[in-house]
Formats: sequence, C-alpha cells, structure tokens
Amino acid sequence: MTAPLIPANRLFLITLGVTIVAGMFCTPPPFEFKLTNNYKREHFLGRELSGSTVGICMLLSDTGIPPPKTISSAAIVKKIRENRSDLVYSGPDSVFERLKNQSGEAAVAQFRSELFNGDMGILLTSDSLWHAVGNDYLLVIRLRRGMYIRTFNQMIRKRFIVEAELWDCREIETVWRVVVDGSCSRPGYSDRKILLEALGSIAAALPASLPAYDTKSW
Repeated sequence: MTAPLIPANRLFLITLGVTIVAGMFCTPPPFEFKLTNNYKREHFLGRELSGSTVGICMLLSDTGIPPPKTISSAAIVKKIRENRSDLVYSGPDSVFERLKNQSGEAAVAQFRSELFNGDMGILLTSDSLWHAVGNDYLLVIRLRRGMYIRTFNQMIRKRFIVEAELWDCREIETVWRVVVDGSCSRPGYSDRKILLEALGSIAAALPASLPAYDTKSW
C-alpha cells in the first residue's frame, strides 16, 4: 500500500517547525575565544605544576595598574578554579599584599608596569620581588586591547585581546604563554563578565598537571 501524500502547505509547516526547534537547540554561545601564539618552554609538560602553587596577578591594563574593583580577586580565583580545580592558587589581593609588605607599594606598582610592558632586562634581575610573590608560579594577565565595534546592522560587538603568561618564580622565566582574541555580539553581557569568561578559557588552556610517576618510563 502506498503511503498517503502530505499536502505541500502542510509539509512546509512541518519543515518550518523542525527548523525552528533545531535553531532553539543550536544557539551559538555568546562568547567567542580564539587562542593563538601559544608558547611553552621546552620540556615543560605541566608535570611541574603538580603540587605547586600559582599566584595570580591582578588584571593589568595599559597603565600597569587596573582600575580598582573592576574585577574582584575572589571572582578571578573562582572563575579560574572552575576550569582548573587541580591547582592551588593565591588570589591577586593575597599576592599584592605580600609584595607590598615586603617591598613597598611603589615597588609593586613599578613591578606591575614592568610586567605589562615586558621589560625583560629589569624583570630578570628583580630577584627579591619574584621571591616575595611567595608562590612557585605567577600567572600574569594583560588586557592589551578592548573596543566596541558597530556592525552594518547597527549591532554592538565587543572585542578584546588578552595575553597571559605563566612565570616560574624561582627560575624567573616564562614557561607558558597564550593570546586570547575574544568577542561578544549579544547584548546584556558586561565587560566584567566577558573578561571573566576569557580568564576561564586561559585557565582551561594551561598544561595539564600530571603526577611525576605518570611520565616515567618503566
């Protein structure tokens, strides 16, 4: 027996309904992050991170010191820990207080400026400051660019570029680096929310920490 034919108008409605339902479940995410320019020190596999502490530097802007209370220290640690709960962190406030108590606020401000500008000649000779960080590693995060772009259909698209470096505080060298090109075209998301999501993507990209026995030959 031949199956009954479906009228064209009814078939169109069915197809339209399926398309709408599919679209509801295929909504693209509000944020787009492209990670590039990855660098990793030779033989740095992430094994060294196991059992180590990671200090987090407050988000650095073009002045070297970000506007106060832009993103709280607790919010930064929470977002990073959500993506890498296997590591032990010291928040930006904790790192700043330790540096300030041991080296003075002016020295800390200068240190932040040097970190933002990448003054390697000075950074590599700042032994006392790196020791004062009080952690095995320091995660340095720089906001390099932030802009609002108006599209042809008059929508506002936010775009920013964030750089992140993981420094070995004992060896005083960069062991890992990544650049995040992020954007958001949906309304209702604050700059704070977008930057926090970028920090989450940075944390997720860190090399996996492995116990030492996982990489030994038998």
